[in-house]
Amino acid sequence: MAHINLLQLGPDNEANIVREFSQQSTPDVRRWSNMTAYFKDKPVAGEDPVVYKLYSLPYSESPTDLMVVLTVLYGGRIGLEPFHTKGHFHHNPDGAEYVIGLSGRGTLELGSRDGTKESVPLTPGAHILVPPGLAHRALNMDHSPLLFVSLSSPAVGHDYQSVESLGWVTPQ
Repeated sequence: MAHINLLQLGPDNEANIVREFSQQSTPDVRRWSNMTAYFKDKPVAGEDPVVYKLYSLPYSESPTDLMVVLTVLYGGRIGLEPFHTKGHFHHNPDGAEYVIGLSGRGTLELGSRDGTKESVPLTPGAHILVPPGLAHRALNMDHSPLLFVSLSSPAVGHDYQSVESLGWVTPQ
């Protein structure tokens, strides 16, 4: 059974947080080459930087279970754009997500299907409820890693294609 006390780890304690999650999860690594449609520019020739890593604690597919994911979003830029997550809507229109900022400085962009967007600061101690029906993505506004935990039901599902209406995907 997975057990991590985020309050004991404390904010701005990146090494301990990543160590605790990595003991129970193998990271899903997202490089620029996995996200070419999500950046307008290209990195320096020959580079394929790691943009972020996801560490998911074990969970079942039951809608009553809780999916707990640590995101380590590295500091950096591709052209003028800061490193960011892909962003997604949820397949389940009733699916909400709760985000807790642990370390670093960033923003959580929220967007509706009509193209309306809002940015919320994502900093240590931030608690952000992403209401059902809104897309969301994180942007790292600093050079150091941005760490945050997301909580949701496994039944929410992720829709990465529909964020095109928000300008988060560059048509290929």
